[in-house]
Parts: sequence; C-alpha cells; structure tokens
Amino acid sequence: MQTFYIIRVSCRSVFYISFSCAIIIGGAGGIFLGLMEPAIGLLGGAFIGCVLAILASSVCLLSAVIFNILSPLYGGLKLHIQEQQQTDKETMELLPDQEEPTESA
Repeated sequence: MQTFYIIRVSCRSVFYISFSCAIIIGGAGGIFLGLMEPAIGLLGGAFIGCVLAILASSVCLLSAVIFNILSPLYGGLKLHIQEQQQTDKETMELLPDQEEPTESA
C-alpha cells in the first residue's frame, strides 16, 4: 500500500472543470427558465445560466486558492493506493469465453 499526499491543486483546472459543469447545468436551467417565463426569454435564460456558471466557478476557484494556501500547514490530503489483489491467472479464469493463447513454433 502506498500513501500519497495532495498538497497543491491546479487552480486553472479547477476553474475550467467547474465552469464547464456549471455552464451545462446552469445554461440548461436558464434556458428552461426562459421557456417557462416569456418575460425573460430564451436569451435571457441563457444569460442567467452563464452568470450563475461564472459565479459558481469563481467560488470553486476561491476554494482551490484557499486549499493551496492552507494545505501545506495541515499536511495535505492523505491518499492510500492499494495493489490489486487478483493475479493475471485469476483474471483469466473470470473470463471463460476467451481461449488460452497457444504457442506457435
């Protein structure tokens, strides 16, 4: 078993991933709101979704910055990685549909 510690997180990656998820969910929700409320309209709903996506990703970015500042002080996040328990032969037994390899001379 190996133990790793996560000390730093890429703030740019956190922003990109959270913005992508928020733009999909917020944009869909905003467009749905725009379809339900004629006063807002379709583009107004999309705008609301984009604004909410920027706000949500900014909060995630702020969280990543705070994590990067405080993480070295408390030792980071501990991550345990265990080795796989099955051997290759046991894995082959789990897949009975495959034929065993034959050696050709």
